Amino acid sequence: VRGARMDAAHDAQHELAELRRHFDEAQAEWSRQRRDLDGRLAAVTRERDELARAKAQLLALLSKHVRARFGPISETLSLAQMTLFAQTIEREVDAAVSASSTLDEDGSVVVGAHRRKKQGRKAIPDHLPRETIVIDLPEDQKVCPKCNEKLVPLSVPVRTERLEFVPAQLKVIVELRPTYLCPCGCGHVARAPLPPRAVAKCKAAPGLLAAVAVNKFGDHQPLYRQEGIFRRSGVEISRSTMCDWMRQAAEALEPLVELIRGRVRRSGIIQNDDTPVNVLDPGRGKTRQGRFWVYLGRGPDPGHGCKDAVFEFTPTREGRWPREWLGDFAGFLQVDAFAGYDALFREGGRVIEVGCWAHARRHFFDAREFDRPRCEHVLALIGRLYALERQAADDAARATLRRTHAAPVLEELRAYLESQSSSGGGGVLPRSDVGRAVEYTLRNWRALTRYVEHGALEIDNNASERAIKSVALGRKNWLFIGHELAGPTAARLMTLIGSARLHEIEPWAYLKDVLEHIAGLKTPEDLEPLLPNRWKVAHPQHHLALAR
Repeated sequence: VRGARMDAAHDAQHELAELRRHFDEAQAEWSRQRRDLDGRLAAVTRERDELARAKAQLLALLSKHVRARFGPISETLSLAQMTLFAQTIEREVDAAVSASSTLDEDGSVVVGAHRRKKQGRKAIPDHLPRETIVIDLPEDQKVCPKCNEKLVPLSVPVRTERLEFVPAQLKVIVELRPTYLCPCGCGHVARAPLPPRAVAKCKAAPGLLAAVAVNKFGDHQPLYRQEGIFRRSGVEISRSTMCDWMRQAAEALEPLVELIRGRVRRSGIIQNDDTPVNVLDPGRGKTRQGRFWVYLGRGPDPGHGCKDAVFEFTPTREGRWPREWLGDFAGFLQVDAFAGYDALFREGGRVIEVGCWAHARRHFFDAREFDRPRCEHVLALIGRLYALERQAADDAARATLRRTHAAPVLEELRAYLESQSSSGGGGVLPRSDVGRAVEYTLRNWRALTRYVEHGALEIDNNASERAIKSVALGRKNWLFIGHELAGPTAARLMTLIGSARLHEIEPWAYLKDVLEHIAGLKTPEDLEPLLPNRWKVAHPQHHLALAR
């Protein structure tokens, strides 16, 4: 009996050990499967999060492109967001504009607030020709219906003016030069020589040359469209002929363009921007990308703002092109953060970099879809800087206003950006759109805040962006530059047309007069009366608000 019991106990222990072994194996398999499922769940979660981020990025990118193509251009905040800082902005502005052009107790300049004039219907300009039409009563209605007395006209009739359009007309100028012969029979013949002309042996007069140039580079009408317009007037002028006209006119205008280049290089402040343009490459059967640059300089005219605009064409976007163009320029250069300028700024402090707050603001505006609270907080602070800019009347008042009120806002903005950056522990991912915006602003902080030190500097580079916009509008119409040699021709003509618009003078009248008088003028002293600012004073009848 004892042996049987021992055998049963032994069998039970062996069975228990088997059960334990199976249980351990099952538990190990369960743990392995659980770890595998946890890993797969984590992978699926990561994939879901990555897809969600990719979806958000694609939606934001789509929103950015839709806005760029169809939406408003201005980078404005919603009214609800602006009300968060309304009291702060009002306090800043009230402190800056409490008096009009007076000195405070500490000697700082306080500038009066700007009042917007009520906009009514604008009167028709007086310089336009007028055709008078009398609309009179019939004779049978010139009798009083009550007493049958004949009506007497009042001394001042009721005057109504309407604008009418007369299509552009072509006319032919016939030049006759009498020939004189000596009666003694010696054979001497005399004839008046032709006056000097900008484009020799050209059937186009200065007015027609100016019209073709302004139509293409000012109003963005390609030459093939102008060819059709002339055909409707009964005149056949091929686009190849107009191309030759533009090349010869640009060569004749080169001395004046070079004079404007020298004025810009001698100015202490230059704004620069560039934009791509397609250039035909016949050898490859396709187009390649060239570049148009614009250089805006502070001219000698009183008041603030860039007045001289110089356009240049280059086959590439290498940094050596602006360095070669600027030459020995010394002063402030306001640009975006293009790396091609870095070598220029390292040349011993001769050229001082000034940043653009519009570019910094644009980065945060485009990143709003990813992190709206952070981005709109930064945009509101930048909006306070721009609100202060609109209050200054001149450079001295601008400098005082910036040191007193803009500097504290900049310190607040910098502290916030540093606290939100990845290095500051703010949780912003460095490779996200918001992280790139923060990194761009902090990396260029010295250049972005340099405008505070000098009242003549602008807060942004928008003046050059507005100037280069003419190229962006033009390439949507004429699509490409026909040849690499045509780029300098376009740049010369755009220089004079763009400068005329900056000086608020009618570009066609200016270019026509320049083409009439530039022939034979070689020295800078002879050419100076043709500079836009000098020409504007001599021709006040062509002063029009065309700068924007």
